[in-house]
Amino acid sequence: NIHLPPRFITHGDLYDAVLRFSAWLTMQGLVQRPKVVDGEILKARPVAMLMSSDVAWFITFVSLLRLGVPVVHAGGRPHSRHLRFCFRDVPQPPYQQ
Repeated sequence: NIHLPPRFITHGDLYDAVLRFSAWLTMQGLVQRPKVVDGEILKARPVAMLMSSDVAWFITFVSLLRLGVPVVHAGGRPHSRHLRFCFRDVPQPPYQQ
């Protein structure tokens, strides 16, 4: 809320928020972490972040990196045709746990 005064956030606050959010993402099954299957590494599917640059962006970004998920920052107000071009060849495999 832009009408509230700024709040100070400590490194400890950020650390706790990243731990909580990465745990929540995992519990909800919203991310695919890298894992070893039959002796081969199955990489995590990348996630594109299209959100405003604020503390929530930072927490989300670091939480995904902490889980081993590749992150693409698609911010900066890109036009929809630019996003379609960037992600046109990205396969959409069914999610498997």
